[in-house]
Amino acid sequence: MSTTQSSASARAGSDPVPVAIYTRASSTNPASGRFGSVATQTAICREHIAQHASDGWFEVACFSEPARPGA
Repeated sequence: MSTTQSSASARAGSDPVPVAIYTRASSTNPASGRFGSVATQTAICREHIAQHASDGWFEVACFSEPARPGA
């Protein structure tokens, strides 16, 4: 059996993997670029979960904290 075949077999029998997303934006040190907003972070996480769907990953919850000062 080749490595590709054994990997595919292992994934086919994978147990479900529940995944929760947690995102946060900082009001004192706002991130820029790719991870700047809560919406962008959520989209990136969902893409990553979708890429691992064959490994049993699925989204069960999404928690987000918008930018609010903690003081």
